[in-house]
Order: sequence, then structure tokens, then C-alpha cells
Amino acid sequence: MVTSKEHTDIYELKAFKEGISTLPPGKEFRTLLDFGPSRFKEKLPDLYRVKINYRGDPGDRPYSEEMDLDFGLYWNRRFITLRDIHDVYKQLEIIAKEIQRWRPGIGSGLLAVGPDDVRERHDQAEQELEEYRAEQTKRERDASHETPEENPLAIDCRRDAGVCALC
Repeated sequence: MVTSKEHTDIYELKAFKEGISTLPPGKEFRTLLDFGPSRFKEKLPDLYRVKINYRGDPGDRPYSEEMDLDFGLYWNRRFITLRDIHDVYKQLEIIAKEIQRWRPGIGSGLLAVGPDDVRERHDQAEQELEEYRAEQTKRERDASHETPEENPLAIDCRRDAGVCALC
């Protein structure tokens, strides 16, 4: 059989030089014989007639079979990548690591909230706003009660006979 020159000559492989001394029933020997694009580039034939000699039961009897190896069957073939439970496990590990990084806050990942969470956040925001407004009002009152010595622009409540319209 002719193989492309870019890759190992299959006749140099031990399995083809010396044969396989033992191959139990149901077992397979698989190897890459050649590389399709290289075969195409070198215009090698697709069909080979091979002869296989082996011994087996009953009584270590010799067998000889001829068969066709047709590389043409593999041209333009599509394939499906089969996945198993190990692939699923790997993807679950990736997902779990990503979820562990999620934290509440801007730019930190996904934050799922329910109606109760929304109400609680709304109530908290309103309370913080009320506290801010109360603090602002207190500052404005404190600033309006400054004496003219402390702030020349301040209103002196004491000049109005103890009555202050702002207090």
C-alpha cells in the first residue's frame, strides 16, 4: 500500500512488519494509516486490495482473507462529536465557578431578585432618602441660627424678640 511521504511509512510500524501475535476476540487494533489531504495532494489511489493471514480456533488453524480498503469512503465525510457524562461534568464545573463569582452589585454578575427583595430595596432607599433630607434640613436650620459674628449673611433670630420664622 502506498502512503503519503509526509507521514510515517506504515510498513515501518511493528504491527505491519512483524504482525500482531495476539489479538483476543472482540478486540480491535486501530491506527492512522495516512492523512487524507496529503493523499489527495500526492494523487494516491483510494482503493487497495489487502491480504490478511492469521491463525485461530479450532486447532490453531491458519486463515487467509482478502479484502478491500477503500479510502474513498472517507472523502467529504461529515462527523459528529459524541459527548459523554465526563464532558457534562467539565461544563458543570465551569458553570459552578462562574456562579461562585456572582455577587450583588454593579458589574459583579447576575443578581436575581424577587418581589420581596424589590420592596425591601425600595423601602431601604426611601429610608435613606428621608434620613438625607432630615440631615439636610438640620444643616440648613443650624446654618440659619448662626450669629452675624459667625456668618455675616446669617439671620440673627435673637433680634426678632425671640421669635424666629425659620425655627
